[in-house]
Amino acid sequence: MSQPTIWKKCLDRLEEELSAQQFNTWIRPLQAEWDKNCLR
Repeated sequence: MSQPTIWKKCLDRLEEELSAQQFNTWIRPLQAEWDKNCLR
């Protein structure tokens, strides 16, 4: 699985679990960074 795909799956799951307001406030602004095959 590619790195962008993993991050997209995380976002999809969080969007299902949180309200739209919570997701848009706290999660959507986050940017994924990869460091030695580790998502940060």
